[in-house]
Amino acid sequence: MATLEPKNITLNGMEFSIGRLDLFDALNVSRVIAPVLPVLLSETLGAVARALDTSKSVDEATAEDRISELGKLIVMSEPVFKQIAAMPRADFESVVRTCLSACEIRIGKTWSKVVQNGAVMFDNIDQATALILCVHVIWRELNPIIGALNLSAEAGA
Repeated sequence: MATLEPKNITLNGMEFSIGRLDLFDALNVSRVIAPVLPVLLSETLGAVARALDTSKSVDEATAEDRISELGKLIVMSEPVFKQIAAMPRADFESVVRTCLSACEIRIGKTWSKVVQNGAVMFDNIDQATALILCVHVIWRELNPIIGALNLSAEAGA
């Protein structure tokens, strides 16, 4: 299996590099978020994708249209929000810190870890940026697991 190269993304004008978690951190994050996955994969993503597919383009949408569509997306995401809200705070914080530890931020020509020894090293990273980075890390770490499950299902068929 080939090693995944870091992925670079830009959020709020900041450049980030998303790397990999070590094996045990990846397994632990997968274990802690496992209760969220069935709801996310079976209910929420499909509904959100269908809603986005039928939404008006940015040029056509009025402010009211955008607010209405945002409201619909929030309602569709409620089952996932409930699963995350039910997660113990320590587990949630552990997932966020662990995921952010796989990320680096570019400051000038230098890359620096976003989280070191459990501490966030930068005060300019807001909630939305942190959550987007976490989603990228989780998706990156879950891809091999989903692939392995798919191969197991195909082998069993």
